[in-house]
Amino acid sequence: MYVPDKLLKILLEHIPGFALDRHAFEIAWMLWERTNPRRRHRRFDQAISVSHKRLRSLFGEHGFRQANRHPGHRYFFVHSAQNAPRKQDSFTNGYAPVPWMQKALEWSIERPGPIAMVDRQGKAQRIEANAIQSTDFQGQRVRRWRGITVPSLIEVNRASLESSVEVWLRLCNLRSQGLLDDSALNAMGLKATSIPIALQQTQIFIGLASNPRHLGCLPIKYTLHESGRLYGQGLNLQSCKREVRQVALEGLWDADISACHFAIMTQMAKGFGCECDAIDAYVADKKSFRQSIAQDVGMLVSTTKKLINALGYGARESLSPRTAIAAEIGAVRAEVFFKHPLVLALKQDIHGATKAILKGSPRRSNRLINLANRLARDASRSGASQMSHLLQGVEAVALEAAVRHVGGDVVLLQHDGFTAMRRIDPDALRQAVLHDTGYDLRFEVEQIESPMGRLLQLFCTKSVNQEKVNSNKYLDHFWPISLGTLVAWTPEDVPPVNPIPLPPIDSSF
Repeated sequence: MYVPDKLLKILLEHIPGFALDRHAFEIAWMLWERTNPRRRHRRFDQAISVSHKRLRSLFGEHGFRQANRHPGHRYFFVHSAQNAPRKQDSFTNGYAPVPWMQKALEWSIERPGPIAMVDRQGKAQRIEANAIQSTDFQGQRVRRWRGITVPSLIEVNRASLESSVEVWLRLCNLRSQGLLDDSALNAMGLKATSIPIALQQTQIFIGLASNPRHLGCLPIKYTLHESGRLYGQGLNLQSCKREVRQVALEGLWDADISACHFAIMTQMAKGFGCECDAIDAYVADKKSFRQSIAQDVGMLVSTTKKLINALGYGARESLSPRTAIAAEIGAVRAEVFFKHPLVLALKQDIHGATKAILKGSPRRSNRLINLANRLARDASRSGASQMSHLLQGVEAVALEAAVRHVGGDVVLLQHDGFTAMRRIDPDALRQAVLHDTGYDLRFEVEQIESPMGRLLQLFCTKSVNQEKVNSNKYLDHFWPISLGTLVAWTPEDVPPVNPIPLPPIDSSF
């Protein structure tokens, strides 16, 4: 467990009593996890998701409540969890940094200089030769991926990352002034809300790549999870925004399995006697399939791709703004999308395939076991969740076979593909996966191009000429003096009964 030394220093300097808190390091870690996309809470904006089990391992039984001055909110606002009859409607607690903690996080990212990740004792992060951790997310020894070494340091184009900061800053400025044309952004497959996230991730990567211990490189470590997938820990090139990854790795080569989960699903279903004509049509010509739906519904092809993938993962046919598809395109378009003939045919095939596959798939102790020899965690999960476990198992074994074939040219692991130093023959990858898994999966291999050239076109409009530079960026008054519900900083270990006055404002913070 590591946090940036810059963040710790800022917290110790500007948060009164922080050094006296025996859980100061754990609090700092939770704050830094705000930058981890995989921690993003699916219900509460600006909050992270941390399980009760993880919280107990960090703080003890009631340590977090005491550190956070329950019932106050010294470090984090706590949004209550929900246990619903449908598991997909349930969610964990959400932890959102209070304004002064958020300010400390922003300062640690925005201030120039290298970022050194340190542990509780202040020792620098240890970089292993192999990025794949030898134990899985439960601490058990990993049996797959033996003999495969994936680099734990990825060389990036630091100059391109640094030059892209100005582009993200200007886009943020245009957005804050209402001068950014969202339709132009959408045409590039980018949401306006993604711009500040991309800026923050770029700044973090520049800081990490400026560390003299691994200058010009970003560290990464993969942990094997329940289904057999390898997930990078924290914010990394696997979990960051696609545009940021493209800037960092410009010129390298991406190899991805075409229509990965649908290609696996239809072949798996046929093994149990279920034909999937609509899925086959989509896998054979996904471009025309998506364009037809996009044109009829009135949305971008990139959005259509996202929604079709959501269907494959069991997205609900609902017009509620809390569901994935309606939240993406709105209730009106969602209704048209759900009634589209191609979507109806696809949904029918997904339902039939899921039923046949779940009925015929092997189990151990009433729990599904996938091709990666991984047991599903909970036998009572929804059909879509169990189906994902099976599909991701094949995906994981296919990725392992492809990486084993390529050898030392692999730079970055993703879920349905990888990034390599050179162009890899897609037919050779297809044959390697077919030999090891029995699944015939096609690969798409493309050279990575930076999106900065396309994004700069957004400045070639009249609205840009009206842009005003925000010269008061670091002068915004962020102290929540008027919010009487907040418990202010106190160096004491005993939680105060009532809110107390805030300490004097530190003019330099």
